[in-house]
Amino acid sequence: MSFNRQMASDILQDDLLLYMGKDNGYEKGAYCDHSYHNGQMITTENIYLEKGIYDISYTYDTNNVYEDSKKDVYSEIESVDDFSGNKGADNVVSDVIGIYNTENKTGRHLAYINRSGNFRVNFPVVADEDYIMVGDIHIEYLRGKTILHEFTIWLFIFVIIDLLIAAFVFNKEKTDKWLKENATIAALLLGIVALSSYPLVHKGVYFGDDLNYHLTRFCAIADGIKSGIFPVKIHPLWCNGYGYADGVGYGSMFLYPSAVLIVLGFSLAFAYKFYILMMNVIAVLISYKAFGNITNKKYLGVAGAALYSLMGFHLHSIYSGALVGELAAYAFLPLILLGMWDIYTDNEKLSGNIGIIEMAVGIDMTIETHVHSTFILAMVIPVICFVFFKLTFSKKIFIKLLKTLGLTILLGLHFMLPVVDYLINVPMLMGEHGYILWGNATEPEYLFMTKPDSMQYTAGWAALGFSSLVALFICAAVLGKGYFGKLKNTVVKLLLCTVVLLIMCTKWFPYYDVYRLLPEKLYSALEILQFPWHFLGVICVLVVLLTVLSLGALEDNLVKEGKAFGMELAAIIAFCLTILTIGQDLTYYDEVFRVAHTVSAVDSGKCYFDGLDEFGIIGAQASLAYRESELSLPEVEGVSGSITQRKATTITAEINNESGQDITAEFPLWSYKKYKAKSDGKSLTVTESESKRVAVEIPAGFSGNVKVYFSEPFTWRLSQIISLATAIAILIICCKRKGNPKA
Repeated sequence: MSFNRQMASDILQDDLLLYMGKDNGYEKGAYCDHSYHNGQMITTENIYLEKGIYDISYTYDTNNVYEDSKKDVYSEIESVDDFSGNKGADNVVSDVIGIYNTENKTGRHLAYINRSGNFRVNFPVVADEDYIMVGDIHIEYLRGKTILHEFTIWLFIFVIIDLLIAAFVFNKEKTDKWLKENATIAALLLGIVALSSYPLVHKGVYFGDDLNYHLTRFCAIADGIKSGIFPVKIHPLWCNGYGYADGVGYGSMFLYPSAVLIVLGFSLAFAYKFYILMMNVIAVLISYKAFGNITNKKYLGVAGAALYSLMGFHLHSIYSGALVGELAAYAFLPLILLGMWDIYTDNEKLSGNIGIIEMAVGIDMTIETHVHSTFILAMVIPVICFVFFKLTFSKKIFIKLLKTLGLTILLGLHFMLPVVDYLINVPMLMGEHGYILWGNATEPEYLFMTKPDSMQYTAGWAALGFSSLVALFICAAVLGKGYFGKLKNTVVKLLLCTVVLLIMCTKWFPYYDVYRLLPEKLYSALEILQFPWHFLGVICVLVVLLTVLSLGALEDNLVKEGKAFGMELAAIIAFCLTILTIGQDLTYYDEVFRVAHTVSAVDSGKCYFDGLDEFGIIGAQASLAYRESELSLPEVEGVSGSITQRKATTITAEINNESGQDITAEFPLWSYKKYKAKSDGKSLTVTESESKRVAVEIPAGFSGNVKVYFSEPFTWRLSQIISLATAIAILIICCKRKGNPKA
């Protein structure tokens, strides 16, 4: 089989089939509704396709109106060959896109054929009141995309082989030494990653509450990169291509590797799984480093990594919630903890700057991944600093905290400046949504047990798990024995903070009274929290910290008392807690495997998530994008024009204005600030229409092409340079410290 081939095929409307259900079979037809048979759809005869990536385009007519991303009429491709007993589900990964009644009645999606065979293109109609009329279908083999995809796979394989050869042939002595010292720990950490990532082996993606939203982010960034935009601040694909300022208000740094994979021809499902695996690896490595360094015991570092990475709430964020931002922020919370620990303990073995760097980098990575986790840090960190008042306001530590704040700003300036700019200059929906915090809080009993999904749509809810409750009792017992020594006051304060945060997650906390007593503006700021259980991320890291501190103190005191089994006892307790955690995980995974809906692929050719949330412009209506998706010109004699090219949020239109008066052309883009318009190198005035679209003033007598595009201002670019220079400086400092730990 050669990937360097040409293939294009047209299926005419007259050759399409109407499927009328299992008992009624097929008949010729291109029109489908539910007038006399349920379960109908338009489909094709069997089409033989070889392995590769294909573009499927078609024309249609439908009455299906866009409403909240529902797909009552959609298109997909399925395998009809049965190789594995599951109707060939492994043979193809197909985008599934909604079909709506829009001005441009054409659709397209991609199909990733994994194994050559016979396939059908389907157009199901779900709702009783909807219909579809399908026109001609065009199927084209994407040679360049397929070759790039296959080349990337083989390149990755050869890179792995080269690394193994370099390690075991050219650097055999160093590799043998490293394996001798670290093989056990590396194997355990790899096992933790495998356990936290186990559901990824499924061929599809398990549906989570925010899956549609975040998958669109991956697609939008990939679309922007393909169009030559970097970074992608206004995400294309949203609202039928109108765009959405997700890249301004929601950190996307760690989405770019997966977006690049999409550009290289990998399916969105694969790119999404790669993201989860990447963040799981980061979570394990950072938590191992953090808890190992804090206790100065490697085995407690491994135990901490296991308890933290396999925490029920972490897995819930990945597989039930599809909380792409929260699961990434979760990975960096231990780094913030380690930084604060090094700053407050003033560890003499470390450079005076390393704690500052750890804390600043951890905070910035959280800012880069999740808005709500950043908000929670802004609430919790000052409280913890206040709890340790005497230490906080000692000259040495206070100066370090100020340096941390300064480094955090410099490193995160590339993200912070655009956010502040838009908050000031763009009337966004931020804060416009009311959240009933007392209703969104969780029931206390569900903090330590798994709650199945009564709707059987996701795997349900998992939080701290029973092992965390046991760990807190162990901490209290070790505290009661007086084993913490100088750390006693620290542990007491951290334990109290943990208990308070636990209560704040639940309906025990008087959120309704807070609502009645607080001024409206203060409560509106608190509403950013949305769901009080968002505190669980911070609680998880505190629970694991208290656990490893307790086990470390237990070992040290038993050794002091002359009992040689101190380390063994601590290790056994850590092992038992880990087994309890894994037990909860298996219960939760069983729910995932049994009841969670799966998505084999989602749309990467057209917008999947179409709503406008926090970063949408006030007054903009998502449904408008489906009613008016073309260039809008005044109905005046002598005025004509149309879009000639569209790449992401860059639109070129040919416009003729022979009306003798200035006119306004409205482009199908939401009117976020920083859009520009040019014609033959000359700038045109950009304004905002009443419908919140980008409007361009076209002078009388104008005839030519108008290019509208998003252009980051100089200040944004300067902030990116400052952040990049700061990151390089941090890398240099860390490299120097690696060579000289006390440097």
